[in-house]
Amino acid sequence: MDKKNEAADLRNILQRTRDKRADYISYNFSPRKNDALKTFFDLAQEFDSLADFLRICVAVPREFFEVDTRLYLLNDEKRLELVCDTSRGVYAVPQAAGQYVRPALRPYISGQSYLIPIYSTVPPEADMDSESNKAYITGVFEIVPVSELTEDDKFFFCKYANRIGYNLRKKTLAHQNIQHLKFINNLVNDIEHNVIIPNMHYRYLFKQLERHINSLNDLMSTMEQYRQKNGANNQRCETIIGRIREIKNNLNASYRDISRHHVNSSLFLESLLRRDHFEKGCFVLRRQICKLDSEIITPQLENYAKRMAMRGITLETPADMRGEEIEL
Repeated sequence: MDKKNEAADLRNILQRTRDKRADYISYNFSPRKNDALKTFFDLAQEFDSLADFLRICVAVPREFFEVDTRLYLLNDEKRLELVCDTSRGVYAVPQAAGQYVRPALRPYISGQSYLIPIYSTVPPEADMDSESNKAYITGVFEIVPVSELTEDDKFFFCKYANRIGYNLRKKTLAHQNIQHLKFINNLVNDIEHNVIIPNMHYRYLFKQLERHINSLNDLMSTMEQYRQKNGANNQRCETIIGRIREIKNNLNASYRDISRHHVNSSLFLESLLRRDHFEKGCFVLRRQICKLDSEIITPQLENYAKRMAMRGITLETPADMRGEEIEL
């Protein structure tokens, strides 16, 4: 293909394709080894679970080359554990690796074993011996017996281990994503049970508070009637009635402030934590007609009115907009 006619958007990928093509030509793998790699890739795509992938890693060399293999992975404490081998398959409880198994930067021989580091991201050959590369080692692949491996076989299994590392990283990320989704789904249930439903209970409490305030108002009326009917001491009654009126007004003011704050908080919580968002993985709008001024702007301004007044901020409504209501 003439490079002059290449699309600029594809240039980098085309170059990497040429590099890979040249690499595989230089590898000069036998048909059996090429078939083993293709089988590995096909099965890695066919089976979704991490456990099946571990089985594939040891089964392919066993089937194609009649060698025994063991797969070790680093646990959360950064210790190597035997997770799968050709003698038992996947271990329900991973076993601690033998002392001869270590996360070396390069392949090495120990007894009858050929041990290859598994990298999540393979470092360039020029930087392979840098100690910082140990951070990219996720496991070790062991082949037994080493006496039956030629130098070409060893080279092939190094490339095979690289494919294990690449696919293992993808499988691990996919598994983590599934666990994260399960956690989010459980979190949604907790939010509904511990946030949304208790928040709805506040509305009932506000209704009770409103009834108590109205009871104070009734008490004021009763005292006024009692004073007029029985000719009680006007000054004393006026003082008591005035105090009740003051308490009622303060309660009313507090009730309005708390109620406005609750309405705004409820709207925010119920909009932000709606189950639809978590189930669909994006913010889901529930469209409805609303009055722009009375239902959106005014409640927000009232909510912050005291704070703005303390800072000397005055709100004015344009004369040509008074009484006008816009619906969206």
